Amino acid sequence: MIHPYYRAPYFYRLQRSGELATIVQYLVTSAIVSSVDYVSFWLFFNPFHASLFAATAVAYVAGLITSYVLNRYWVFQHNAAGEQFTTSVFRYGTLLLVNFFITYLLLLVMQDWLGISPFIGKFVVWTFFIFWNYAMDKVWVFKGPRQVKEALNL
Repeated sequence: MIHPYYRAPYFYRLQRSGELATIVQYLVTSAIVSSVDYVSFWLFFNPFHASLFAATAVAYVAGLITSYVLNRYWVFQHNAAGEQFTTSVFRYGTLLLVNFFITYLLLLVMQDWLGISPFIGKFVVWTFFIFWNYAMDKVWVFKGPRQVKEALNL
């Protein structure tokens, strides 16, 4: 008999709820998006000699498209199933616009004040955004329509 105050281990609860699979999918998506972002950034900043702002913008657009498609149709497909396409695009675009300026400012500060190359700085920024974007995608961008959640709680 299981003790009435027994709490299952955290990872077991994550697995049972299906959240562990979502987290793994999100991490795989993040690796793919980071690769697309980094290659685009490197191409425009290094061989094409674009400015830091232009290289960051091009990399963000490439990452944005890859990230949106993978997150909406693979990672958060159950949440986004009943949600309007335009709603999630607007929310995603708003979030990534804010993220773009945060990224640019962090890269600028690391390059100009700390002397860290933007190629290294991208990794620092990604570490922060992996956690930030997962939380924002789950609770705001791909949260699904309100009616579905209310019906499930009944």
